[in-house]
Amino acid sequence: MKHPIQINIAKLFPTIVSSHSLPADYLQQIEYAFPTYWEHPDFSILTQEYHNENIYLNWIEIKTEKQLQLNVKCIRADILWTYQLRGTILIRQEETRNQLENIPFCLKEDKYAIFYSSPRAYTVTIKPGHHFIFLYANTAAWQDHQKEMDNTSSTSMPITAPIYKALNHFANLPRKDPLKQKPMVYNSLMELLLLSHDHLKEKIYYKINFNQSIIYTIRRYIEKHIQTGDLPSITELAEKFNISVQNLRVNHKKVFGCSLQRYITGKRLTAATTLLKTTNYPINEIASILNYDTNTFLRQFKRYYNLTPSDYRKK
Repeated sequence: MKHPIQINIAKLFPTIVSSHSLPADYLQQIEYAFPTYWEHPDFSILTQEYHNENIYLNWIEIKTEKQLQLNVKCIRADILWTYQLRGTILIRQEETRNQLENIPFCLKEDKYAIFYSSPRAYTVTIKPGHHFIFLYANTAAWQDHQKEMDNTSSTSMPITAPIYKALNHFANLPRKDPLKQKPMVYNSLMELLLLSHDHLKEKIYYKINFNQSIIYTIRRYIEKHIQTGDLPSITELAEKFNISVQNLRVNHKKVFGCSLQRYITGKRLTAATTLLKTTNYPINEIASILNYDTNTFLRQFKRYYNLTPSDYRKK
């Protein structure tokens, strides 16, 4: 399935520069997806796309200092599942006489919505800040839910803990050869689709409980501080956010499906690969920046990537 939406970024912003390499400060590297990075003095957009004959998906990260408006055109009739993992976007249909359709649809952070789109143009407004969106599309013929989707396209729902867990697993699939990749993506996507569709069908609207909302806040705090090497220990994190260490560990495992320590280690080592690729810092200095002693850093890096840091930098 080819691109379901069209955004002519180069035409809107003639001075923009594009490449197919990942920037140093991305939130999530999707190993099996194809990246495209647009850089402008006022904003940057990273897309990581995967598609085959039946599905299309895109992890979109946007950083902008000013309010950004994009003209988006839907190419054909599709069902679009949109998960707003960070930030807020406004979507308004262009050239319509229906006053209700002129009201922008607001998709807020930690919400998702299902749109039945027909070939038409939309204006997407992105407020200043950092945005992270997962978009999944399948042809309308693939599911017999056209009427149901059309009736729910103006409704947003909370991203529940099971859906977050499925998204996290889905985002971290390893890269495989095409014959093995397709079933892996399909299986993970079907799990996400079934969870989301059951949530929609049964109209399960509930607030994330107190502990879980703290987990999301702590994850964002870790993302912010991991690069600078000033990330507190798990005990200190728990004290900072007024939660017990046991509660923090248990709820992180429950929501995201992996231990907090494993998540932090993965993020630190991902930051290490960025420093290895983009700087000439010595290995021991990189270890120090990330709050490692050199021997522990070498051991964990080799275990995680099956390469020493020096070999990784050469490769």
